[in-house]
Amino acid sequence: MNIHEYQAKNLLKEFGASIPNGVVILKIDDLDEKIKQLNSFKLAVKAQIHAGGRGKAGGIKLVNSREDLVKEAKQMFGKTLFTPQTGPKGKKVQRLYLEEVSEIKNEFYLSCL
Repeated sequence: MNIHEYQAKNLLKEFGASIPNGVVILKIDDLDEKIKQLNSFKLAVKAQIHAGGRGKAGGIKLVNSREDLVKEAKQMFGKTLFTPQTGPKGKKVQRLYLEEVSEIKNEFYLSCL
């Protein structure tokens, strides 16, 4: 089963895990409406593809303003990301996850195969 990051976070949230506020963008035209649900413009713009290594491939960007958010979202939407897990064909970005940035002490990564 392949699920996107935002789907996994929704599942964790249902079971009481503390998850940063975020919204999914399925088309760039939804951006203005969706960002109204967020409390900050200090955001991580995250490409939602089924592959690891998104950050190194340019699929995760930090922004601090509405202008930067719009710029990065437009550049990322429709872009093909190439990571070791996508193979040479890459994966086209068809959805974005905008997540409020949090100050953290430790970061943990969980993966299940």
